[in-house]
Amino acid sequence: MNRVAACWFILASALGVGLGCGSACAQELGRQESQRVFQEAEREFQEGAALLRDDRESAVERFDGAIAGYRRLIEEGGFQSGALHYNIANAYLLSGDVGRAVLGYRRAERLMPGNENIAANLSQARQRVRTRIEREPGERVAELFLFWHYELPARMRFGVLAFASCVFWTLLLVRTVGVVRGAPAWWGAGVAGVVGVSMALSLAVEQRASLVQDEGVVVAGAVVGRKGPAESTYQPSFTQPLHAGVEFTVVEQRVGWALVRLGDGRETWLPAGSFELI
Repeated sequence: MNRVAACWFILASALGVGLGCGSACAQELGRQESQRVFQEAEREFQEGAALLRDDRESAVERFDGAIAGYRRLIEEGGFQSGALHYNIANAYLLSGDVGRAVLGYRRAERLMPGNENIAANLSQARQRVRTRIEREPGERVAELFLFWHYELPARMRFGVLAFASCVFWTLLLVRTVGVVRGAPAWWGAGVAGVVGVSMALSLAVEQRASLVQDEGVVVAGAVVGRKGPAESTYQPSFTQPLHAGVEFTVVEQRVGWALVRLGDGRETWLPAGSFELI
């Protein structure tokens, strides 16, 4: 549990700032009610954590109460906060709901990119997913040669872009006015330019993908993927069902169904209610 994030939420609510929203966000609940709901959810979470070892059933009930409180702040209070989604994911992970834990961490990750706690807990949740999806060979090769795109957080890539831009224009300026002469200045500007363009392209590609592609997570305990959008008409796509926590990209949506692409490139139809979009 990220206690720092929790404290920031209380402080932001008290000041009427909100996390990631405007001043009207808390109007439905009100500031005092928002604080009360959050503090009650925190109390439920702590009680659940304390009971987890000796009384799991009661602990899960407390976690459910905490999740309900956090969700109320999001849905009724309008607080679109990565910290709240992170808290929800923690509660789901401790209660054993791997699918919704992965979903919560992915939502938190979008609102708080580069957060180490989110990344660590998401990795832990993914390790508990029963269905193992191996990535496509081409993707693994791309990750090897374009490691900076896949491994560096967006915030760090933006910082590298800003630094490279400063170096590029500074060297270009001093070389043009004659303060520095010779090939090293041109080489330095060239390297900085290449680095800057690479970071800019990486950020642009990532942003475009987030806008044009819906992603989701299987939240049902197990779901049979079909070769078409009808359970009685189409055969299963695979010999084994997909378990909670499997992540995918949406290819097409129809009433009651979605065609999804898994990390290894395979596609299947999933019924509505077996998954949630990030």
